[in-house]
Amino acid sequence: MTNIFINNYRSKSRAPQSIAVEDIDDGYLYGQLATNFGVTNPEQQFFSKIFDDDIKAAINSLPEDFRMVVVLSFLEGFSYQEIADITELQIGTVKSRLHRGRKLLQKSLLDYALRKGYIKEPLN
Repeated sequence: MTNIFINNYRSKSRAPQSIAVEDIDDGYLYGQLATNFGVTNPEQQFFSKIFDDDIKAAINSLPEDFRMVVVLSFLEGFSYQEIADITELQIGTVKSRLHRGRKLLQKSLLDYALRKGYIKEPLN
């Protein structure tokens, strides 16, 4: 039994770490992009380059609940937990509102992205 335990332990320690797709949030994926390209926050870098009146109008057109979370995340660079503390919301609510806010911004900025050449064809 001792040898079986040791063999199982060694095989588990050599196996790559696995994470369920449902447990990965956007912040984790952006963090991975950042470490791969030497950027601290890709979203913040992107918005700092293109932030103009169209972007401001798109952010201001968001409903207040989503706007606050989007601004705190994208522009101020707060973590999910910090945003939850500031807005006095649950962290799951913050993640949900940020996701929905991103989707609303994506829809409202599609024409802008096409005009500026950030994308070549509409996203489906």
